[in-house]
Amino acid sequence: MELHAYLWRDFMPICPPNGRNLVSVNRLVDMDSVRIPDNIILSQQFVINGDSLWVAEYKLEERETKPYIIEKISVNGPKWATDIVVKVIVKVIDLNDNSEYYLRREKQPIQRTS
Repeated sequence: MELHAYLWRDFMPICPPNGRNLVSVNRLVDMDSVRIPDNIILSQQFVINGDSLWVAEYKLEERETKPYIIEKISVNGPKWATDIVVKVIVKVIDLNDNSEYYLRREKQPIQRTS
């Protein structure tokens, strides 16, 4: 399995002058397109920007995805600069035995919508 991460801040004209808080979408993807068992969950996200850390719980809403993808969203992150790169770490739990695993993505850009 592989972690994909997408991070952005919204600066559309309807947003506050200094933009909205950071949003992050994490996807756990089985690269062989094999269904991910229901006992595997994404539990928590950690985003590291130099010496700063954003620890985020995921929103409860579920989005429809393919059976080999788990997608979770975190909102209300910090107002870090855009066009920088951060490290994203997610905690994955196997509910069968409560095992915890951590996956990470290095050099993930924070993008800007405008």
